Amino acid sequence: MKSPGVSTQVEIYPLANIVTTLAYTGGMLASCFASSPLMAEEPPEALWLTDDRGIVVATGPCKAGSKTLCGIIAGLPGAVTDRNLAQHKNALCDLPLLWDLVWDPARQSWINGKVLDPSTEEVFNLSATTFGETMKLRAWSGNQWMATDMVWQKVQTHEQPCPIPE
Repeated sequence: MKSPGVSTQVEIYPLANIVTTLAYTGGMLASCFASSPLMAEEPPEALWLTDDRGIVVATGPCKAGSKTLCGIIAGLPGAVTDRNLAQHKNALCDLPLLWDLVWDPARQSWINGKVLDPSTEEVFNLSATTFGETMKLRAWSGNQWMATDMVWQKVQTHEQPCPIPE
C-alpha cells in the first residue's frame, strides 16, 4: 500500500463535528445517538464499517450547515491484522474518503460524489443509498454500468480509533 499523498481541495468538516455525539471512553469511540432511520436530505452523521471490515468511516455534512455528504477515516480496525494498514495508520487517519455527495430526492440517493481508494490513490465517481443500518455505495470511473458495489454496515463503536482532533 502506498502512503496516501492525495491532495484534495475538499474542506472536510472536522471529525469532532461530523459525528457530534461521539464520546471517547476507555479507548473506544462510542456513539451516543439513537439508532433511528436516516433522514432524507440531511447528511447522515454516523460511523460505517467498510465491507472488508478494515476501515471505519465517519460521515456527515462537508461543512457546518452543508447539505453535501462527506466522510473521513475514523478508525482502522483492520490495522490489528493488516501490516500495511498498521504501517500507514497515521497517514490514513482523518483522510477524506468520500466527498461532495448531493441528495437526489427523485432517486432517494446521494449522487455526484467522489470516493478515494486509499490503496491506489485513485478517485472514482460515487453514489450512495442508505437503508437503515446499511449504506450501499456504487463507485465507477467512466461508465457507470461497470461500477463496483460496496455495502457498509453502521456501527456504534469500533476498535483502533483514530485520535480525535482537538
